Amino acid sequence: SIELATNGLSGVKSILAVVSAKGGVGKSSVTANLACALRDAGLATGVCDLDVSCPSLDTMFGIDPEDPGNMPYLTEDSLIEPPLVRGLKVSTMGTMAPQDKALAWRGPVMHSAVQQLLQSTNWADLDVLLCDMPPGTGDVNLSRRHHPPARCRR
Repeated sequence: SIELATNGLSGVKSILAVVSAKGGVGKSSVTANLACALRDAGLATGVCDLDVSCPSLDTMFGIDPEDPGNMPYLTEDSLIEPPLVRGLKVSTMGTMAPQDKALAWRGPVMHSAVQQLLQSTNWADLDVLLCDMPPGTGDVNLSRRHHPPARCRR
């Protein structure tokens, strides 16, 4: 994992990215369980599912797309207000993209979607933000490594 400084995300004290070069190893499970453990330890915690092509945290946290109370909405300041699920702020494309359509995005479109999820979400007053990264070394992981919200620290 890589901890990122948070100069670009106001209201977030620390960011932790959960990454792996291989898919199917449990990154999303680790992210969800770690988020719950941090919340239980008294930390204000948020989760951002940056696997925009195949998001899974909406399913893991039981976010029902038919329940408007579980859906993100735009604030008066044009920020995405993520749903509060089990005491966690959860932002994922799984709540924003059509459920019956695959997202085949690459390059600049993918980078833009990730930037918007990170920068346009109201993460106010979080102790820690966990970022569930997609598998491998594709566009999202490379763009996050080269263009993090601020500097990277291993």
